[in-house]
Amino acid sequence: MGRHAPKRGTTTHLAVPRKRLTGGARRVETGHGLPVSLAPAVQAAVVYQEVEAAIRR
Repeated sequence: MGRHAPKRGTTTHLAVPRKRLTGGARRVETGHGLPVSLAPAVQAAVVYQEVEAAIRR
């Protein structure tokens, strides 16, 4: 998922990567990928949260 939202005339990009982690209690990131597919409800919630945060800044 890649999104952008203007903030004071500037475009801000939001990327949600898919992360690959090792297992166990001490996980280590071994990679990540874009774009990631999110369920529509999750995507809407993320966009809403980011827009609300941008408005408060």
